[in-house]
Amino acid sequence: MKKSQEDLSKIADQEIISIKKRLTNDQLSELRASEILEKYNDNAKAEFTSLFEGADKSRDYALTLIGKVIPTTTLKTIDGQSVILNKKTMIVILNTGDKSKSFVEQMNKIEVQEGITYLAIFPSETTENVNKFIEETKLDTTKFKVASLSDNPKTSGQPDLLGIAEYYFNAKGVPSYVSIVSNSITFAGSGNTEKVFESFKKKAFTEPYLYNEIK
Repeated sequence: MKKSQEDLSKIADQEIISIKKRLTNDQLSELRASEILEKYNDNAKAEFTSLFEGADKSRDYALTLIGKVIPTTTLKTIDGQSVILNKKTMIVILNTGDKSKSFVEQMNKIEVQEGITYLAIFPSETTENVNKFIEETKLDTTKFKVASLSDNPKTSGQPDLLGIAEYYFNAKGVPSYVSIVSNSITFAGSGNTEKVFESFKKKAFTEPYLYNEIK
């Protein structure tokens, strides 16, 4: 019995250490990307350099999001389904402009993995405009569920879709992409560069997550 209690104490201590090493939402919002990078260990720094070679803006965007905890959030898709973001979810943030249109080709190449929800959100667009976008670009809606601003107004429990994109995902441009597992953002990126999106797909759901690599 005594040994069991000692083992439990060790586990509890390990959990506390793990939590202390992880950056808080406040730190992620208050610190500059360069300051956040300095919080990571050397191995993680080297990995960021490799993953975002030549894409500093995308790297800085990711640094301000990785490890952020978001509240439980449910969105309505344009076909009337409900999607809970906080399970294992890959989100691509788009509008109906040319940058988003040219990015669809990369999205359609994704090999869907079981247990992951793939979601394209249009935070500032009507459902009518989104449907036109899908028709024009041939976005593969068998892979990606789609949500528009029209179907996701502000409620008493959460912001509208534009607010979610801005406050939860720091979205300032398109395309941007974020992965979530159990309420935590595991990886992120931005821009339509194929190499950066490949890095995102590689790291999005690969453990150990980078937010655990804090010094």
